[in-house]
Amino acid sequence: MAEHSLLVEEIFARQNPGLPVKWRLAALLHDAPEYVIGDMISPVKAAVGAGYGELDARLAAAVHLRFGLLTVLLTGEEGDQGCRPAVGLGRGGADRGLFGRGGGPVLW
Repeated sequence: MAEHSLLVEEIFARQNPGLPVKWRLAALLHDAPEYVIGDMISPVKAAVGAGYGELDARLAAAVHLRFGLLTVLLTGEEGDQGCRPAVGLGRGGADRGLFGRGGGPVLW
């Protein structure tokens, strides 16, 4: 997971040069909840149900708050755009991310 997070941060920085450092930190921390609850494959997350997503969101908000970031960042398919290249470089799956298309992070 650590290697994946570093790859995502590097790819994000290359795709979005000139953005403030806080967005690189957000990229680095994009899977922080998995440090607490473990990295589960998507079918397991789906089997757990809505409770998994709620827990993940709450943990992500707590981590972001601790590091001075916005507590809600883009999630879902659009957000995966920054994560997908790193997935191809050595991670089995991803179901959330921080990055929108083109202009860097997108906020809700």
